[in-house]
Amino acid sequence: MFGTNPRKIAECYHAIVRMHDAGLAIDANLETLSGALTTHDQEMLQRMIRRIRKGDYLARVMEIEKLPPLDVALVKVGEKTGNLSEVMNFLAVFYDGRAALERSFRRAMMKPFFLFISSLFLRDLPQIFSKSLTVKMYLLKNLSLVSLVVAVVAALFYLYRISNRSREVAEKWNRFFSALPWFGGVVRAVAKERFFSCLHMGLKSGCDLQTMVGIANEMTFLPSLRRATQEIVVRTQKLGFAQAVTEARICTPNELLALKTGEVSGTLDGALKKVTDDLRMQIEGAMKAVEDWLPRIVYALAMIYAVLGIFESYSNQLKELNKVIDKI
Repeated sequence: MFGTNPRKIAECYHAIVRMHDAGLAIDANLETLSGALTTHDQEMLQRMIRRIRKGDYLARVMEIEKLPPLDVALVKVGEKTGNLSEVMNFLAVFYDGRAALERSFRRAMMKPFFLFISSLFLRDLPQIFSKSLTVKMYLLKNLSLVSLVVAVVAALFYLYRISNRSREVAEKWNRFFSALPWFGGVVRAVAKERFFSCLHMGLKSGCDLQTMVGIANEMTFLPSLRRATQEIVVRTQKLGFAQAVTEARICTPNELLALKTGEVSGTLDGALKKVTDDLRMQIEGAMKAVEDWLPRIVYALAMIYAVLGIFESYSNQLKELNKVIDKI
């Protein structure tokens, strides 16, 4: 709910669950978080507390403050069914897992990033020894490149953080990545995982299916999936959930089989959990592939960049030497 990264958000939800289970009212519950928050989040917290004390529901207050759609949707479910503590515990676990994925990705990228930065300096190093480039120009050129790289990385990181809270930014971000061959599959898998997580949590909490499909549609950030879920909302009551999902064409044959079996046997919540778990495993597998291959790709690019620079430097020196020899 509050925090600048998934780890802090998870800690916030864990704290809320503990205090909610202890019988603390939601406004008093939120007020106890104040000391651990940034100034921006403290201001948001006070606005939320004021609205809650005036009679607004927590989900509505979160929606006004433009908190992540998934959080808003699930808290709405918790308030409708009276299982707010269970929903928030689910969100805490969700953000714990997300924090673990981010740590894994950062760990995988740390060495390649520093190697790439080093390659920027190695490329022009021979020109220092040949005195074709002064130390001042060498440092100015390479520090400028490093600053540019750091600025680009910081901008991407900032946009990623903003996308967690802004639907507009999230849609643009995901529209861009969904157009890329490999990343598109990951983006769609993440969107589906969140959609089915919301359905599973809602049904588990006692919410009816039609309401849950509508709520899941509200929180979906991928335009193509939202269009499909709008069709599901309309057709579920007439055709049944599994058939509506089939016609929306958002699931694989194995996912459809699990949903149809679950609907027929009356264990749809279990089927949704299986679909969600399978999607989560797919996402973790994709992240593992990134962790394994992205460093190798960056290593290769860094080495090629450095070698080409060194080769170009020696070629220039050789040309200059030939010019001197020709003059003699």
